[in-house]
Amino acid sequence: MIKFALPLLAVAIAAPAVAQTQVAPLAFERDGIRYEANVMTADNGVTRITGKELDSGRTFDLKLINGKVVGRYDRTDVRYDAPSARIN
Repeated sequence: MIKFALPLLAVAIAAPAVAQTQVAPLAFERDGIRYEANVMTADNGVTRITGKELDSGRTFDLKLINGKVVGRYDRTDVRYDAPSARIN
């Protein structure tokens, strides 16, 4: 599951950190899997990434907090260090 969540996180990290502003829905493809996601950053600096794989319908709800990703991906709990690279 982490393999699928990492590209989503990289996109979310690149989103502007504006308090309580939802970024326009993201749609992209990685390794043949199409994704759709929404990103929101709160005043406290927590970034939330929610969405799904378009073909399978698997959903995810992830939070980026202090360099860590926590949440659920396809009904599975995930927790890992956020990648340090940013997408420009």
